[in-house]
Amino acid sequence: MRDALARFMRNRAATGCTLVLCVIVLFVLLGPGFAQWNNEDIDWNALADIVVLGAPSLESGHFFGTDALGRDLYSRTIQATGTSLLVGLIGAGMALVLGTAYGRRLST
Repeated sequence: MRDALARFMRNRAATGCTLVLCVIVLFVLLGPGFAQWNNEDIDWNALADIVVLGAPSLESGHFFGTDALGRDLYSRTIQATGTSLLVGLIGAGMALVLGTAYGRRLST
């Protein structure tokens, strides 16, 4: 295991991608704590102001802005990122189980 960890740490691309993945996971876990809006709530004030329609604003709490229906894009990004990570995790888990079972069947 030490050899595998040492080889992994020498691979700059692998360590960089792991760091990026950790940042994304932290975004999904800690991001809702900073969200001031639910992903389905409509901000009617953002829709009424035609000049800044959808523009990002720290004052209103729409860090990434709003979509055409006045929903917060920050909250929606957090939800979509969590869903994408879950789909990837399930896919990797299924590949692990099926690949192990198939490989074990071929080796016997």
